[in-house]
Amino acid sequence: PASCPVNSQRAALPEALRQNLAWRFGPRFSCGESTRLQHGRDESVHEPLLPDGVVMAESTEEIALIVRLCAEHGVPVIPYGVGSSVEGHVLAPRGGISVDLSGMNRIIAIHAEDGDAVVEAGVTNIGITKAVDEAAAAWTKDRTGSLDALFDRVESQFIDAWQSDAGLDTYGNAVAEVLRFKEGEGEALAMK
Repeated sequence: PASCPVNSQRAALPEALRQNLAWRFGPRFSCGESTRLQHGRDESVHEPLLPDGVVMAESTEEIALIVRLCAEHGVPVIPYGVGSSVEGHVLAPRGGISVDLSGMNRIIAIHAEDGDAVVEAGVTNIGITKAVDEAAAAWTKDRTGSLDALFDRVESQFIDAWQSDAGLDTYGNAVAEVLRFKEGEGEALAMK
């Protein structure tokens, strides 16, 4: 089982919790320094503040279990996406367990007619862009509307993803990734 270092500025990770997480999650639980360093920093100006351990979650049920176990021991839980935040919210000033959500990367549904998508927390820009590309390609085959109408319906997905720090460089880059074909011809569009 993983052993977890103790930071003298805060309470040590309770051994019973460490053992329970190691038993339940096996290699998806780590107290290794490099893993903790990756999950204890982001793109902010703040110095890294490492969690005591990291669990790679793969389902909502696993997250609920991790939160329950940590709550039983009074241990903080820090959700972790891709570390692209600039606010410092993934840092662990009081230690705790970082829950890596990158394994939760399924796209459940894309509702082009409503301009939204149902995704798991670990879906990235590349994942949603690919899914929207596929939906756009299928949509243009049946020619039920104009290309402008399609983009009006999916535009809010990109704005929401961008604003929620899903790894998009800019809104324009996200749209450029989708604008790969010309209506009715399937050719690449030049961005002006």
